[in-house]
Parts: sequence; C-alpha cells; structure tokens
Amino acid sequence: AFIYLPWFFYLEHKITMDYPGIHILNGTIDSYIPFLEIFIIPYLLWFVYIAASCIYMVLKADNKEFIRFALSLIIGMSVSMFICMIYPNGLTLRPDNIPDNIFGKLVTVLYATDTTTNVFQSVRHLKSTNILSMLHLYYVYLYACQQYS
Repeated sequence: AFIYLPWFFYLEHKITMDYPGIHILNGTIDSYIPFLEIFIIPYLLWFVYIAASCIYMVLKADNKEFIRFALSLIIGMSVSMFICMIYPNGLTLRPDNIPDNIFGKLVTVLYATDTTTNVFQSVRHLKSTNILSMLHLYYVYLYACQQYS
C-alpha cells in the first residue's frame, strides 16, 4: 500500500485525457450500451466485496495462504500500473446528462473522484479475478486438508 497508492495517485494525476499519446479504448459496441445510473449499486458493492474478502483472508487464512493472496494482489496491481505507464489509455464513455436522483448523485460523486484514464489493464477486474481465484484455492486447500488429515 505504501508503494501502490502513491504510484496509483501519481498516474491518476499525470495521465489525463489531454496526455500526449493517450489511447482511447472505446469500442464500437460501447455506444449501444445504455447508461443506467442504478448500476452504481453493484459498482459500489465491488468495494464491499474487496474489503470483505481481504478481511476474511486476514482472519481465516494461515500465513502461507495469506501471503500468497497478498502477493497476487500486489504483483497484479503493479503489473497493471506498469501497463498504464507504458500504454497510457482512457475512455470517453461518460454521459453528458446524469439523472437527478439518488443514483445519479452517487454517480456524480464517483465521477468527481474516479478518472476515465488508466483503465487497461483494469485494476478492478484484476483484483476481482485474483481474489476469486485465491478464495477458490483457499477452499480447495481447506478441503484437501480435511480429506487427508
């Protein structure tokens, strides 16, 4: 966290949409996907998923499994940040008008803090995949220990 967070915030402020050579990653199909502000709910639940998974591994995993879990996140996030440094990228998919309701207000707050740059390799996708994989491996490990002890 002491290396990753400053690195992440540096890239968020350094690589902006007017950064020279930035690659816009919008696909043709993206324009057909409607903006639905209610999808802020699963987006925010992702943060709960990440926090709950990390807390669970801190409390339940043995040292070896927790270190494997933490290293997968650290290495994955570092690779993602490195990719963003050598391949600056972004999206231009945000709508011009956001509905004035509770979900729209949450989206507005999110947009104020979350930039549209550094989206490939997605840290969110990477964390989700790593955590799901590590939790699965942890349960396989627990099952094997129970079967053979």
